[in-house]
Amino acid sequence: MAISNATNGRQFIYSLSGLDGKTTGSTLIFTPISRFTPIFLTMELTSVSGFVTVASCSDGTNGASYNNILGISALTGVLAANNLLTFPIVTLVSSVASGTGVYVNITTGAVATTYVLKVSIKGFYD
Repeated sequence: MAISNATNGRQFIYSLSGLDGKTTGSTLIFTPISRFTPIFLTMELTSVSGFVTVASCSDGTNGASYNNILGISALTGVLAANNLLTFPIVTLVSSVASGTGVYVNITTGAVATTYVLKVSIKGFYD
């Protein structure tokens, strides 16, 4: 379940904890209540053991690929607990319509015994 924190009257951070970074597939982060514009995505490694290689992920609203907000990106350097990587959304994206789910997609699973992530997306409501 996503947790929301307002940073001011219009900016919000939605976080989802406990994401298994070893398993490929998509997971719903949140569904906006009105038009939402994403500006940052942060991936934080909360638990790791037996680490060999990092995961890759994407983020979006577009069906099975979920890559129209953030294209496939390797979590380079995210190899110890509490390491995090923030991706500014700098490419052209559309705002997300009310009721449209925003998903994180693990495209390549990490090679590790455990690799548990927290994903956060920051943006603003129009």
